[in-house]
Amino acid sequence: MKIALFDFCDTLVDFQTADAYTDYVVQGCPCRCVRYRAMIYGYFRNLKWGAKFLARHGSINKRLNLWRIKGLSHSVLEEKAEGFYYEKIVPKLQEPVLGILKAYQQAGYGTYIVSGGYDIYLRFFADEYGLEGLFSTCLKFRRNDIFSGRILGKDCMGEEKVRILEKYFEGEVIDDSISYSDSMSDLPLLKWTRKGVVVSKYQYRNWPSAKGLEQIVLKDMEFECRYCDSG
Repeated sequence: MKIALFDFCDTLVDFQTADAYTDYVVQGCPCRCVRYRAMIYGYFRNLKWGAKFLARHGSINKRLNLWRIKGLSHSVLEEKAEGFYYEKIVPKLQEPVLGILKAYQQAGYGTYIVSGGYDIYLRFFADEYGLEGLFSTCLKFRRNDIFSGRILGKDCMGEEKVRILEKYFEGEVIDDSISYSDSMSDLPLLKWTRKGVVVSKYQYRNWPSAKGLEQIVLKDMEFECRYCDSG
């Protein structure tokens, strides 16, 4: 069994998708409760100390963004997710990394997304490109299919990614594995696979080589199928 694992945000797509999705849902939403919570969040974020606090505490910022869209139905959020995927994600896909993913598929690797983005829109990418699996942060809905404003279980970030992978692949014989991510927070994922590759946008960064990782720089990159060479 050969697997290729890809982070999504700033790796396969050129932005952070989680908060962007909630922004997309809020824009034009007729629900007064959503608009009211969005107004409170916006006021807090515009405070000088509020902005600094949210910048230092990304997980809290993520939860507050989800709180804004609490109470919306699954059908509404799914419809918004489809629009978000085609309007916002598809135009921003990073073609060199997408080409690498396709090359691994052609070479017989199972391809997977491992992302802190939300399952509700990432599944459109997984379906379109025929991925074997999607590991991501899931939204939590109540029994009446109303969004709770929270995530289901733990955020798919850092060490949690490795925990999910180890549970999923338990008992499997993995002959080769490779992972791609832009972020140092994904160091556990990058070190879990046989080879970890850091995706940088504009220039080489120092930390990947210091951690024994490979690196590609997208602005200088011409895609070649050699990236799926397991040697």
